[in-house]
Amino acid sequence: SQVLRHHMMADMMHDALRADVNNAAAAGRGASTQTDGQILRATTSHAAQFRRDLNGLQQTRELPADVRAMLAASRPAREAYIALAERLVRSTLRDGFRSVR
Repeated sequence: SQVLRHHMMADMMHDALRADVNNAAAAGRGASTQTDGQILRATTSHAAQFRRDLNGLQQTRELPADVRAMLAASRPAREAYIALAERLVRSTLRDGFRSVR
């Protein structure tokens, strides 16, 4: 179902953003196999996909109204997570590993 697909993709993008932050920290220590540009592009892509999947979950009519309401209530926390990951990646790549301590 679309609900399951969006849920699984959102979960994977949550993990991917965490990996992006870790990659940025590794880059700050000179230990990443990816360039800063690759890390930034991956982070942007993962954040956008996460948001698309959250939107897809919210818009589906396969879920009962009370479940959609719970998803809507949790959206600010999910957006804050995405924004934090984006900020951490940018600041870590700009300022080095010391910016995430």
